Amino acid sequence: MRIVRFECRYFRNLLSCVLAPSPRVNLILGANAQGKTNLLEAIHVACGNKSFRGAHDKDLVTFGRSEGYYLKAICSGNDRSLVFEQFLADSGNRVRRINNKPASLRDEVGMHTVVFTPEDLYLIKGEPERRRNFLDGVLCRLNRDYRYGLERYKTVLKRRNAALKSGFASLRSLEVLNSVFIETAVPLIFTRLGLTAILEREVTGLYQLLTGENTEIRLKYALSFPLRGGNVTLESLRVSMTEALQACKEKEAKQGTTVLGPHRDDFNLYLGGRNARVYGSQGQQRSLAVSLKLAEIAVFKNVKGYYPALLLDEVLAELDRNRKLLLLEYLRQGNFQTFISSVEPEDVAAVAGKIFSVEGGRVTEEA
Repeated sequence: MRIVRFECRYFRNLLSCVLAPSPRVNLILGANAQGKTNLLEAIHVACGNKSFRGAHDKDLVTFGRSEGYYLKAICSGNDRSLVFEQFLADSGNRVRRINNKPASLRDEVGMHTVVFTPEDLYLIKGEPERRRNFLDGVLCRLNRDYRYGLERYKTVLKRRNAALKSGFASLRSLEVLNSVFIETAVPLIFTRLGLTAILEREVTGLYQLLTGENTEIRLKYALSFPLRGGNVTLESLRVSMTEALQACKEKEAKQGTTVLGPHRDDFNLYLGGRNARVYGSQGQQRSLAVSLKLAEIAVFKNVKGYYPALLLDEVLAELDRNRKLLLLEYLRQGNFQTFISSVEPEDVAAVAGKIFSVEGGRVTEEA
């Protein structure tokens, strides 16, 4: 799927713009604080996503405007055309339509995007929560059951933590909570393990392509509890979690919180057998982060049958020139649509099918 036409009104500092993007690489050019990231955000939201900056809908409306924003993306691919519209009504509620019919953010039909911001460069060396969110984000977009399962797990976890914190949970009530907790946790872990194995295969090839380094890449999922036996199955995870909860019950009672489970798991990347978070150079860590995001695109294509759009926000400036050129060549050859924001046109312009300039919230296409 590709965006063939995009319309935007009163979204942040973008008063009005209409774009007909290239099906391949699009460069969004402009100085800082002119609206480049706002345009990427608008494209992302128009395709049925929440703001990747964590903003509420009311905060997306142009400052001082009484009427809400309006976004429209016409997408084509796989022998079909879809029209996505989203706007903020006078009531303050978000309204979304697909082909002029009511829809919601939970609707399975959508023009999906993969967003890469400078913050994502910390995927490798950042906190475990960042990596957990990455796995959950990929799986929630690919698997509706996983999304529902994750929501249920968070609800059960909240109840269990409240019971532990109160200190008044009876043995019987805690046993019931433990049973439900394990029931909701195990499928999430098992699915994450499967995704980690798939990502490892994709990241290995991408990293070597984007760096020229013939280095072995390993992704290892780090459980927050000991695994009984060598084989990972749903049953072995259930047994292991049951034993681990029993072993740490005094610790949990003392701390008043759940100390193991999917919310405490992590995954690590290894370069040549060494943990990249600890031993990788800054350039290697950044290339691994880029490879992870590009691997997300490949996984999406394998599952959904079509590519999402890639939105790169000022990421090229964080890479050295050799890695930047290798990434741009990969994007030029890629069979997916890309939008790249940049302050400088150098190197990017050579691979861009179209260039859009942003100045003071005004977007114009360069000849």
